[in-house]
Amino acid sequence: MSGKRTNRAPTARWLANALACLALGLAPSAALAHGEEHLQMLELTRRINEATNNPAGLHLQRGELEREHGLWEAAAADFDRAAELDPTLGRVDLCRARLAGDLGDPDAALAAFNQAVTRLPDDGEAWIGRARIWKRLKERDRALADYGRGIRLFALAPADCYLEVARDLAAAERVAEALEILDLGIGRLKGEQLLQAYAVDLELQRGEKAAAVRRIDDILGTAMRKEGWFVRRGQVLLAANQPLEARESFRAAAEAIASLPPRLQRSPGVIKLQQEINSALPGGEADTPSRPQP
Repeated sequence: MSGKRTNRAPTARWLANALACLALGLAPSAALAHGEEHLQMLELTRRINEATNNPAGLHLQRGELEREHGLWEAAAADFDRAAELDPTLGRVDLCRARLAGDLGDPDAALAAFNQAVTRLPDDGEAWIGRARIWKRLKERDRALADYGRGIRLFALAPADCYLEVARDLAAAERVAEALEILDLGIGRLKGEQLLQAYAVDLELQRGEKAAAVRRIDDILGTAMRKEGWFVRRGQVLLAANQPLEARESFRAAAEAIASLPPRLQRSPGVIKLQQEINSALPGGEADTPSRPQP
């Protein structure tokens, strides 16, 4: 098949795809998002058609967009063309592995991920991708090994990726390693509270109440909304048999609630926190005056 023939993209197909999301009855915001991604495909098609040098990377980008939209055959064709144009392009294996996983073929996905980690040994996404396939194949130890290596290599991993690895480690009763992964993410993501909150849970799970309090103190140092964390701190201190320190935390929570705008004070979540404070501090000790109601 000639390069000229392969690079000629059917523009009409992309225009049809760009309108398809509207025909599916998607919500306006979802339709807009899909429309924007289809416009990206159209732009990549234009660039491929006009390329005067090797467009392998453009085929790879378009194939990934197609894969994310469930256009499996188009994605596979773009990945094949990218590999044909540039046999040294290691990320082709990663893209093919993801596609095989999407298609529900873990064996084919594993074979492609094996090639990906061989060709891209420093690519954290490849290791994490293979870990997920190992997990689907019930190979827990291999999955955890790949997870650990991948998350350390993948500096730009989102918070949910760290949570995924930490939860699997904790489920395997490797809590210390789970906390190590969470701390790695907390450092990289500048105190991401989702990770900090799970770290608090794990500290309590292993009976380290003092460590849990220290982590909550770290969160309080940067949190915009502190009332919930003051309540959590008080509850941990009560469990640690430190009632005086717990009372101070509950009082701080009550003061934080009192400083909120009235509409937030009346929200169900804040009302529940206030009830927990009142239960912990009998005798009205937590009845901090609220801001004047309008």
